[in-house]
This record gives sequence, structure tokens and C-alpha cells, in this order.
Amino acid sequence: MTAQQQNSKDSKRRYWKAEVQSSIRDFILDTFEESKQKVIDDFSIRQRDKLNSVAGFRFRGEPFVHRLNNLQPYQLRRLHKYFVEDFQAHADEWERHALRQHEVNGFINQALNKAKNNSDLYLLLPSCVHTALPERGEEEYPSLMTEQVMQFQSDNEEGVKLLKMQLILNTLKA
Repeated sequence: MTAQQQNSKDSKRRYWKAEVQSSIRDFILDTFEESKQKVIDDFSIRQRDKLNSVAGFRFRGEPFVHRLNNLQPYQLRRLHKYFVEDFQAHADEWERHALRQHEVNGFINQALNKAKNNSDLYLLLPSCVHTALPERGEEEYPSLMTEQVMQFQSDNEEGVKLLKMQLILNTLKA
């Protein structure tokens, strides 16, 4: 194989991994992001009504804007002190969610690094994310041996648990 063919093969593999990773991430996070935006919208409206201002606010220096607005951060006021405690609880949960998601992403990356094709992913990843995976090709067979799959699953039990927990928590938040 020439260097150019190897580069092309490596490039296709990187693209495949990025596409699969994005698809799984979207599958896991879409419900969470929608739920988070509903909370932001609610607080934005409450802030607007309380201060007779725009539908958005700043909290810890970060802008939060109602989904129907396109506001610049300088247009936003700090979250009114009356709402801070309630919003703090949501912000803390979002922070914990981000930490769990970081670990889930690590597990997904390990699976993608181990897999050589789509069929391998179906073996390595739990069935709860199979709908987010690309279809297996008709002529595509797993490249991994049963022992390799079992070892990966054993080594990554915590990653599987976290991934499933993220999906469950996201569903509950919806």
C-alpha cells in the first residue's frame, strides 16, 4: 500500500469515527439539551417579567437566553437574586451531567478505537445506543474475536453503566 493510499484510508477512518461519535453524542444529549433549554426559557421569562427586561440573563458570567431570542451578552442582566437559589440547583446538576458525559465520551472513544467497522460497534456498545449507529453492511463481518469483545466489555463496565445512566437521566429530565 502506498503512502497516499494509507493516508486516504486513515482519513476515511477518522471521518467514520467522527460521524459515529457525533451521532451517539446527539442521541445521548438531544433530550438533555431540550430539557435544559426549557429551564432556561422558564427562568428567562420569569426574569423578564420581574425586571421588565429582555428574556435572558447572566449567571456566573455565562449568558442564558430564551430560545426565541438572539441577544448579545451585554444586553443581559444578572439573574435576579430571587431566582438564584432555584437556578443554582439546575446549574449544579448540569455541571454533574457534563462530568459524567466526559467519562461517557471516553468510553465511546475507546470503543471507536477498538472497532474496525460498524459490526464491531454493535458488539462493543450496549444495545441502548444501537439505533444511533450506522447500519451494518450486508457483507460486513466483525473483525473482533469473541474474547476481545468480552475483555473490552469487562474492562469498560463502568463506562457502560455511565452511558446507560446518562440515557436514563436524560429521559427522566424530558
